[in-house]
Amino acid sequence: MRQGIKKIPPSVKAWVSDSANLFLLISVPAIMAFLVIIPTSWGLDEQMHTARVYQIADGGMYPDANQEEKRYGGVVSGNLIDAIYNGWLVSNEAERGMQFYDQARVDLSNKEHTAQLDNLPIEGEKEYFEFGPTGPYAPVLYLPAAVGMKMAMIADLSVGGAVFLARFMQAATYVSLVFMALRLLSRYRLQWLFFVVALLPASLYQAATLNADAVTNGFVMLFVAVVLMLCLQRTKMTKFQTWLLAGSSLALMFTKPSFAIFLVLLWIVPAARFVSKKRRLLLQLALPILCVVVFTVISIKGLSYSAASHVYFPAALAEQISLSGQIMYVLQHPIEFIVVFLKTVVMNSGEWHKSLIGLMGYNRVVTPYPMFLLASFVALLAVLNVDRFPRKILWSLLGVGIISILSIMFLLYGTFNKVGEVIIAGVQGRYFIPCILVLGVGIGGLLSGFIKVKVVRPYVVFALPSIVVVYSAVVAYYMAVF
Repeated sequence: MRQGIKKIPPSVKAWVSDSANLFLLISVPAIMAFLVIIPTSWGLDEQMHTARVYQIADGGMYPDANQEEKRYGGVVSGNLIDAIYNGWLVSNEAERGMQFYDQARVDLSNKEHTAQLDNLPIEGEKEYFEFGPTGPYAPVLYLPAAVGMKMAMIADLSVGGAVFLARFMQAATYVSLVFMALRLLSRYRLQWLFFVVALLPASLYQAATLNADAVTNGFVMLFVAVVLMLCLQRTKMTKFQTWLLAGSSLALMFTKPSFAIFLVLLWIVPAARFVSKKRRLLLQLALPILCVVVFTVISIKGLSYSAASHVYFPAALAEQISLSGQIMYVLQHPIEFIVVFLKTVVMNSGEWHKSLIGLMGYNRVVTPYPMFLLASFVALLAVLNVDRFPRKILWSLLGVGIISILSIMFLLYGTFNKVGEVIIAGVQGRYFIPCILVLGVGIGGLLSGFIKVKVVRPYVVFALPSIVVVYSAVVAYYMAVF
C-alpha cells in the first residue's frame, strides 16, 4: 500500500488561509511578549500617556489647565509618577549607538530599582504631574487602557500590574479592531496589505505601550476596511453594514485630528450599494454633517491644549511656538514653507522609513536590518497585489493619504516648532501607519495597469515573512533591554 504525506484537512487549510485568523495567531503571542519585556514607561511619550490613562480611570477626562502658569496635567498616584519617571530617565540613557546583540548593551541598567518601583501599590499619595501634550486627543482613545487601570486600582494591584493591565486592554482593543477589519476584507486581495501593515513591529510595539496611536490605528483600519469592502462588493448594503459604516465613521472622529480627512471616503462608496435614495442621503450627507459636528466639538477642546505640547521647552523657545502664528507665517510665506517641507522630507525620509517599520521605544531598538528590508519588500508586494478599483476611487484614496500626511506635518510644525522654523521637527514615521493603507491601495491600483501581480498562496507569502520580522523584532528588543 502506498504511503504518503497526509494532506492538510480542508477545514484546517481554510482556517490558516484566513488573514484574520493568521493575524491572531501571529500578533497575540508577539504582543504578549512585548507586554512582558517592555519596562514601565519605555514607549515613546508613554510617561505622559500613562498619567492621562490614570487620570481618566480616576474620573477625569482632560488634563487640568492652569493658563496663567501654562501648566497642563493632573493629580496622579505618586508611586506611578516615580515609576514612569524612572522609565523615561533610564530608557533615554540607553547606549543607542550599540547593536542590540552587543553584550555590553544592557539598556535596563537599574533592574532592581525598577522592580522595586513596579512593586509599589498603584494607589499612593497623589502628586501633580504634567501631561498636557496628551490634551488634544479625545478620551475615547484612552478608554480601553483606563478600564484596565481602573480594574487594577479596584484590585489594589502594584504599579507594574496596573500598567500591564492597562497595556493589555489597549492591545486587546487594537487586535479586535484589526481582526474585524480583516474579516470584512476576507474575500479580497487587499486584506493582505492590511495584514502586513497591522503586523509591522512598529504597529505591535505601539499596541503594547500606552499611547493615543494604537486605538487610532485600529479605528482607521476598520473604517477604511468598511468603505473598501462596500466599493468592491456587488450586492446592496445590508443593515449590519449600514450600522457598521455609521459607527466606524463616528469612531473616526475620535482619532488623532490628522485622520478626520478620511471621512471624505464616504463619498467613494458607489450609489448602487445603497438600498434607497433616502439611505444614501442619510449616509453620504446627514452622517458626514453629524461627524463634522462631533469633530468640531472635540477639536475646539483639543485646541485649548495647543500650547501644551511645548511645556517642556525652555521658556525663551516656548514663547516662539504658536499655532496661529505659524498659520499666518505659512499664508504669508508659502514658497518658504514649501522649501521647509521639501527639506524636511529629504533629510528625514530614511528615519521615517525606519520608524514606520520598527524603531522601538526611547532606547531606539531597531528591527534587524535584513528583517527591515524583508518587511519593506513584503509591504511593497502587498501593495502590488491589491484588488482593482475604478481610477476615480484610486485617485481619491491617494489624495486622502497625501493630505493626511501633510496635515500631520503641518500640525507638528504649528505646535512643536517655533514660527518660521527652517525644518519640521517632531515628525515620526510611525504616525504614517494608517496613511499606508490608502496610499498603498491607491498606488497599487494605479500601477496595476503596468505591473500585474497576483500572489498565489498569500497566506504563505505574507504570513511567513511577517512571522520572521515580528519575532526578530521581539528578540532584538529583549536582547537590547536585558
